[in-house]
Order: sequence, then C-alpha cells, then structure tokens
Amino acid sequence: MQSQGIPADYESLFRAVPDKVMIFDLDGHLLAYRETDKTVLGIPGEELLGRSPFDVLQSSSARQFKRAFGRIRDGSPSERFDFETSVDGQHRVFAIFVRPYENDRFVVFARDITERIRMSRELQEARREAEESSAMKSRFMANVSHEIRTPLNSILGYPNVILESIDEMPRSEIAANLRPILRSGQYLLRMLSDLIDISRSESRDWKIERRPISVADIVQQCAEILRPLSRSRSVNLQISDEASHLEMLADRDRIAQVVINLGSNAIKASRPDQTVQITFGASNRALLIQVKDNGPGIPPEYQKKVFEPLFQLGNYREKVNTGTGLGLTIAKRIIELHDGSLNLESDENGTHFHVALPGIQSDDRQSIPKTGLTARRKFLDWPRRVLIAEDDHFSRILLKRFLEHNDVETICVETGEQAVAHAFEDLDVVLTDMHLPGINGHEVATTLHWLHSLKGLTAPVIAGISGDEIDLEEFPSFDASIPKPFEFGKIFARLETAWDNAGDRALGSGI
Repeated sequence: MQSQGIPADYESLFRAVPDKVMIFDLDGHLLAYRETDKTVLGIPGEELLGRSPFDVLQSSSARQFKRAFGRIRDGSPSERFDFETSVDGQHRVFAIFVRPYENDRFVVFARDITERIRMSRELQEARREAEESSAMKSRFMANVSHEIRTPLNSILGYPNVILESIDEMPRSEIAANLRPILRSGQYLLRMLSDLIDISRSESRDWKIERRPISVADIVQQCAEILRPLSRSRSVNLQISDEASHLEMLADRDRIAQVVINLGSNAIKASRPDQTVQITFGASNRALLIQVKDNGPGIPPEYQKKVFEPLFQLGNYREKVNTGTGLGLTIAKRIIELHDGSLNLESDENGTHFHVALPGIQSDDRQSIPKTGLTARRKFLDWPRRVLIAEDDHFSRILLKRFLEHNDVETICVETGEQAVAHAFEDLDVVLTDMHLPGINGHEVATTLHWLHSLKGLTAPVIAGISGDEIDLEEFPSFDASIPKPFEFGKIFARLETAWDNAGDRALGSGI
C-alpha cells in the first residue's frame, strides 16, 4: 500500500475487495491507494498521491468528483457515477462508488465496467437490429401475401368466367381470358424463383453455370422482354450494343436476369415519354452494362440499402418497385458470383446502374452453342420416344400433351418400378420425377444405367424432374435437370445439351 501516514489496519480493506480502492481526505486529497494498482483514475498513483482529482482531471470529470465529495460531506451515505478515462492507451469505463470513512475521510471504489458497458451496447444494438429485422420481415410477409393474392384473382377468376359461358364464348374471347391466367402464373413463378434465389444466396448454397455465351444472345433476350414493357408504359427504350460480336464465360440466364431486373425497374420508375438507356460495351476484357433512367432518383440515405434483402423504396420511387423487394439483392449476388461489380449513381434527375463483368473470351462467335428456339427445333428433329415417370397426374398429362403436340411419342408411368420395367424398350429420353413413391427418381436413373451397362448398351438420356434445380455433380446418374413449373423452351434446350453430351460419350467409348 502506498500512503502518507495511513494506519496499517487499512491493509485489510485494500485486500478485501477486487476493485481499485483509494482513500481521500475531506478536502479531496489522495491519502492512500493499493500498491498493485499502478494507475489511479487513469493517472499513475504516485503522481496523484497528496493531490486532488479536482486539480488533475478534466473539468467534466473533476466536477463529478467534487459533486460526490460535497454530497458525502452533506450527509449522503454513498454516491455513484461512471467515470471514463484512458488506461495504457485504451478507453476504459469505471463505476465510482464514494462512501464516508472514519468521519474525516472518503473511501472510493473504482470498478472496471468497460466490458459490461460494451456487452450492454452490443446487446442493445442486437436488440435494435432484431426489432428492425422483425419489422422488415413483417412488412415483407404482408407484401408477399398481397403479391400472391393479386395474381390469384386472375388465376381463380378468369376460369370461372370461361366455364360459365364456354358453350357460347368465341375462341378469341377464350384466348383473351386465358392470357391473364398465363401472365399471372408467370408472375408467381418469378416471385417464387426470387424467394428461392435469396434463400440460396443467404445460405451461400448457390451455383452459377458458366459457359461460353454470346453477348448478342443476352441483348436479344433482354430486348424481347423489356420492349413490350416499355411500349405498354409509353417509355422510350434505347439499347446500345457495342459488344454483340463478343463472347464470354458466364451464366447467360442469370446475367439476363440482372439486366431485365435493372431495366424493368428503370422503365417502371419513368414517366411516359421519358427515356431508359441500356448500353452494352467492353473494356479490359470485361463486359460493361449501364442502365440509366430519368425517374425521380433514389435519396442518398437509401442508395446503399437498395441492395439489402427485403428493402423497398416505396414512395421514393413512386411505388414503382412492386414485388418482394429482392430483385436488386439477387442481382448484386449474381454479379458477385461472376467476380464482377454492381454500383449505382442517383440524384433527382434519375438513376444510373453500372455493371462490370470480367470474362470476355474472344470475338469468335462460331463456337457459341445455340439455345432457346434453335435448341427446340434441333431437339424436335429427332426420331424419338420419351418415357415420363411422374406420380402427379396433372404434371404427367401436361408433359404428355406438350410432347405429343410436337410429335413426340410418349410412354407414361406413375412409379419408379414401372419406369424400370420399361428399361429395354427403344427409349431416347427418360423424364423421371425425383420424388416418385417406392423407387425414387435417382434410384430409377442409377438402375437404368446399371441395367444398360450389363448389356453393353448406352442408356437413354435421363432427366430428373424436381421443384428445384438438381445438382448434377451430386446426382451424376442424371444427364439434365428439369425444374418445376415447366418452361418448355428450357426443357428442349437442356435435353439437347444432354443428348449431345451423351452422343459424345458414346462415340468416345466406341459404341
């Protein structure tokens, strides 16, 4: 114990408590402190010994001590306040307790509560974030409910209109009533895809399919979707393509998804006769995409938040960003998965999105595989039979009718056992649901490959059907993945790719 004439019995007091302990006289001068406490109130003990904290501390801290000492002299049994200081270059917070001691002295206990304060602040911040997240999710669920109910009005309402007057209704009127059903179903599919995408991106379980693609294909796909939207809103859409001669390694559908999202947002944010510009260019082997509108813009305080999940601009974009509020989050994640960047500039005169995607390969387009309708025509040139193994009646009939409408012979079964029973029929393609009762789709595919290998034959192309994309690396018995709900153009494109790959394997093995 360091002291100036302090009685030895103070030693028991110093040893009894874990806090820093100091003894002051009634004038506020430090009389004693524990020897193991190198600092007192953030000051080396020997420098404060015999002096008053009023003289050496900053004015605000000095006032705290002066006020507490004064109240003790006036009869208060104890005083408590928080004192902030620096110890060894680190910010610390002490809880100061002042009590009278032997009538003519004060005893001061200083308890380090820095970690408690930090944890309390972190807890408050976590609580604030949790409350904000909960409120955001509540708004999100309310919005999703609204977004689902709106298209369901068309899906459930228009069939009633058709059924009530189907005998007298002209074909043209039936078609007119069917179109809103189709559009509403497509909207629900997009919303479901957004929800799945954001769930995958948050779990980091999200993959992209990088393949050689033509930039021209991306431009065409985006133009086909965005031009009708711009015409319906009387917005001028200008697409400047200076990179159509280039090819790159990327996921074509995902990149198109990003541009369509940015473009549709820009169109919806624009007033009639305003212009939306979409520019495709290249620099340093990177594809540069810019989407610019002349809408109301995004306030600076919201420009970073627009990429956060569930965030919606609401009135700031005149309620044009309807939907789940996930589009920009998904777009940014897609670009990041391509090792690219997505940024924005915005003011009261409009918003400008910048996309940079590395991966430009060359300007040789001869090697680019054709997709979409070209793939469909090529697939339909086959002489073929397709086995459909699907336990859901409506899915089975839908596939059967569509394939037979395109002159494809089909065999339909409901179980995996029935599918295996057709193993050695002359089949070109097998479409099997992953979740068949009994023998599931993966077991069907594995069994078909095994049975054909026993006879030295090449198995048919086998595609797995599921409500989600099938990981072909995890399930190598499948040649293609067919997600539900069905998009028939995509089915044909994927089957063509699988058919070509199967042909290459057969040639390589000499079969």
